[in-house]
Amino acid sequence: MYIVKPGDTMWSIANMYGIPLDCLIKANPQIPNPNLIYPGQEICIPAYCPPVGPCKTVYIVKPGDTMWSIANMYGISLDCLIKANPQIPNPNLIYPGQQICIPTHYPSVGPYKTVYIVKPGDTMWSIANMYGIPLDCLIKANPQIPDPNLIYPGQQIYIPNYPPIDPPIS
Repeated sequence: MYIVKPGDTMWSIANMYGIPLDCLIKANPQIPNPNLIYPGQEICIPAYCPPVGPCKTVYIVKPGDTMWSIANMYGISLDCLIKANPQIPNPNLIYPGQQICIPTHYPSVGPYKTVYIVKPGDTMWSIANMYGIPLDCLIKANPQIPDPNLIYPGQQIYIPNYPPIDPPIS
């Protein structure tokens, strides 16, 4: 058991005890937000931390990292990175010292030749316009997106092979 002192963070406590941040967070389910700990709080220091699992490449989160930036660093989609890390309940909240599994096998693209990674400000409509394809074709090519109005940076969008229509010759 450790009593939180002023200035402590879960990350600094994990480093002090030489344990992975994930392990410390899991050992303290009574703390709903690991970013908010207070002096006087009791923190359980686990004696044993199980290994991450069958992940071949493990990335240790650094200050300022986001799941999106890590996915970009490894050239994978955000969806793929999130699915490879089910131990992270909220992908928007990752912490320095946390272990992230980097998947080595990526899902195949299927019949699509182009995969587009969503950037901030993109919409399905803007992506369809960028590639000159009808919006409904783009939506049908991406059944993994339950709500086409809700896409986020780092998400993988499949671009269908849609032939442009030649204007009629008069």
